[in-house]
Amino acid sequence: MKREVLVFHRDAMFDRLSGSPDDLQRRVWVIGGENADNSFSGIFTRRRRNDIATQPWRYHDDEEVEFIVEGRMELEYKTKDGVVQHVELGPGDLFCIPAGVRHRADSIGDELCVGLLFCPTRYLTTDGQPFFLDGEERA
Repeated sequence: MKREVLVFHRDAMFDRLSGSPDDLQRRVWVIGGENADNSFSGIFTRRRRNDIATQPWRYHDDEEVEFIVEGRMELEYKTKDGVVQHVELGPGDLFCIPAGVRHRADSIGDELCVGLLFCPTRYLTTDGQPFFLDGEERA
């Protein structure tokens, strides 16, 4: 099926974010199963939770690329040897999390962090990319 060009203006994307502006994390899936054949992307906003050390480690079946538009965030991930690495990211920074890599993140400071995320596999835009927690059984 031939697809149309998709255009998403900033105000329209922010209007579609789930939850209220006071929520810790809000997402909208911009491109996915409903409007694209092979890719997935979305926008997220994140407010500081101040709980990165107690968050569960998450991982995905596919890689994930994120681009920070505004605000700052901290990312923790585990290397293949299980060593925890920590990196701070800000506007214009881009990072890629390979499939299966355990990771967790939080905003830095009181400013809202806004980012775009991209995955190579098609997902339903209402659900987003599935993630799994350490110790969680999968079908």
